[in-house]
Amino acid sequence: MTLQEFHKETDEMVFSTAFYESEVNREVRVFGNIAHIWSTYETRLEKDGKVERRGINSIQLIFDNNRWYIISWIFSGETDKNMIPKTFDRN
Repeated sequence: MTLQEFHKETDEMVFSTAFYESEVNREVRVFGNIAHIWSTYETRLEKDGKVERRGINSIQLIFDNNRWYIISWIFSGETDKNMIPKTFDRN
């Protein structure tokens, strides 16, 4: 999916309606001053509405000066061909 395709698919949902994203699972691995977080999410158009989309965030952090900093953050949305593995789904 290109950046333009992503915006075409999501801009209306994000900018013209309510948008709710909830974390449903998290796995954190820390080694020294680096951490990696796998964060599974669901999005809804209403607070208690049906799930519109699901996916996984991959977040890398570094600990410096007594706090954590996000170094990178990428995500991949779930598709029919790329389903969220059970290990990353709701516990």
